[in-house]
Amino acid sequence: MEPIEFSLPDGDGVAHRYVLVPHGATDGERIVWQLVAFGAEPLARLAQALFLLEGATLRSMMDDPTALKRMGERLDTSALGGDLKRSITTMPMAEIRAALVSRCTRDGKQLSNPAHYDAAFSRNYGELGRLLWEVIKANRFLSLFATIKGLG
Repeated sequence: MEPIEFSLPDGDGVAHRYVLVPHGATDGERIVWQLVAFGAEPLARLAQALFLLEGATLRSMMDDPTALKRMGERLDTSALGGDLKRSITTMPMAEIRAALVSRCTRDGKQLSNPAHYDAAFSRNYGELGRLLWEVIKANRFLSLFATIKGLG
C-alpha cells in the first residue's frame, strides 16, 4: 500500500510531517479486535440503553435528535464510567499504542524506536492523540462498527 503523508501540530503549534505505511491485514486484524475488545463493555452498556427505548434502532437513533436525550435519561452513567475504567486499566494500552505507531515516521524518525517516540511525545499528548486517531482512520480499523451500524 502507498504511504500516507500528513502533518500535525505539536503542543507549541509547530507542524510535524508524518508518513504512515498502512498496516497489513495480519497486524491490522489483531489491532481491530483489540480496539473492539476495548470498547465492547461500554458499547454494550450504550446498546442496552438504546434498546430500552421502545422501537429504537441504530438507524432511528441517528435520524431522531431527541432519541439520544431519551437514551441518556435511561443510561446508567456510573456503570458506564466503571466499564470505561475497566477497559482502560485491563487493556494492554502501551502495546496497542506501539502497534498503532509502528509503521509511522515523524519528521523522518521511526516512532517504533522508543527514543524517537519519547522525544516526540514527552509533554505532547495532544499530538499523540491526534496521531493515533489518524492511524485508526487511515487503516479503517473501526470500519467493523460501520458494518454493525448498517444492521440497524
